[in-house]
Amino acid sequence: MRPLVESRKELLGRILLLAASVSSALLLAEAVVRLFFRDRFDTEMLRAFYAPTSLTNYVRPSADPALFLELMPNVDLDLGSWRVMTDREGVRVPGTPQEPEAAAPVRIAVLGDSTSFGLRVNYEDTYPELYRMQMAAETKRAVALRNYSVPAYNSQQELRAFLTRVLPDHPDLLILHYDHNDAEPTGYRFSPDYIRPEYGDNLLHSALLKVALRKLAELRNRRLTSFDEREQQYVKGAGGYLVGGPLYEAHLSTLKTLAETSRAQNIPTIVVVFNAFAQYDPGYASDPDYILLEKNLSARLETMGFHVLDLYSHYQEKMKSMGWSDLSAWWISRTPPVDGHPNPEGHRFIAEQLCAFTRERPELMAIFEGRAAEGSSPSAPATAAAAR
Repeated sequence: MRPLVESRKELLGRILLLAASVSSALLLAEAVVRLFFRDRFDTEMLRAFYAPTSLTNYVRPSADPALFLELMPNVDLDLGSWRVMTDREGVRVPGTPQEPEAAAPVRIAVLGDSTSFGLRVNYEDTYPELYRMQMAAETKRAVALRNYSVPAYNSQQELRAFLTRVLPDHPDLLILHYDHNDAEPTGYRFSPDYIRPEYGDNLLHSALLKVALRKLAELRNRRLTSFDEREQQYVKGAGGYLVGGPLYEAHLSTLKTLAETSRAQNIPTIVVVFNAFAQYDPGYASDPDYILLEKNLSARLETMGFHVLDLYSHYQEKMKSMGWSDLSAWWISRTPPVDGHPNPEGHRFIAEQLCAFTRERPELMAIFEGRAAEGSSPSAPATAAAAR
C-alpha cells in the first residue's frame, strides 16, 4: 500500500506543480498584455479608436455581390476630427458647397480604398482634391472631381466600380490608387470593424482572455474569405504583402482588364502606388523586398499601359532629407492603436508628387490644356515590344 500512496502523492505533487507553473505563466501573460497591449483589450480605447473609423458608420452591404459593400447615400457625419458627406449616389463629396461646374470642365475620376477615400481626414485635405485644386490653379481650367474610392476595396471591386459607375461618366482622366493589400480577397481583413469593443469582456476581468476571444472571433470571420496561404508568395518584410501566387496573378489580371478597358475608352489612367510603412533604406534599390513589391510591380503596370507613379523613391528622398527612419510623422496615429493612413501632411505630399508627375508628361498635361491627348497611353511601345 505504501508504494501506491507514495505514487499518488507524487502524482498529486506533479499536478500541483503543473498547475502552479500554468498559473504563473498565465499571470505573466496577463501582466504583459496589460502593460504592452492595452489598445487590444481596453474597451474605452477600442471604442475611441473604432467609433470615428468604423466603416459601419457610412458603409453598407451592396446589392452587387461583386462590390460587396458601398458607401451609404446622403450621409452627413461629424466624426470628431473629420467629416464624411456623400451624395445621393453614395460618392464622397466636400463638406462645404463648391462653385457650380463650368460648362466643360476637365473631369477626373478616382478609384481606390481608404487612403484615396481619405480615412480620418476631411475631404478638402485628401490628395485627390488637393490635386484637383492645384491643377485647376496652374492651368486656369475648371476641374471637376468624382472620388469613387471606398474603404476596404480591392482591385476586383475597383474594376467592378469602374465598369458600373465610372465608365458611364466617361472621365477625362482616371486616378487609380494602389495599396499593397489590393491583392487580398474581397472582404478580407474587413471583419475587425464588426467585432464590437465590448466583445470579449468577461467575469474574470482578464485582459488576456479578452484578447484571445477577440482574436478567435477575427480568425473565425476571416475563414469566410480564407485561402490557401501555402500557394501564395509573400515578401519577408515590408508588411508581408502578397507578391506572387494565384491570388496575386488574378489581381494583376484584373488590373490588366481595367487597363485594356480604360485604353479602349480613351481614358488615360495614372496608378499611384502607395506604401505607408516604407522605412528609410539608402540601399533600397537592391533590396529583394523592394524589387518584388515595388519595382517588378511598377514594370508590370507600365506594360499594361498605365502611367505609374510609384511613391517609394520619393518617400526615400523625403525621409533622407528629414532624417526620418519611417513615415510615421505622416500617419494619422503613431501611438497605439497605430493608424498608418496619411494625415493631411501625408496627403499633401502625395498631391505634390502627383502634380509633378502630371507636369512631366505632355500627354497628361494635354488633358488640362484642352489639346488632343495624342499617345495618352504609354502602352503602345510596351505592347509593341512585347509583340516582338
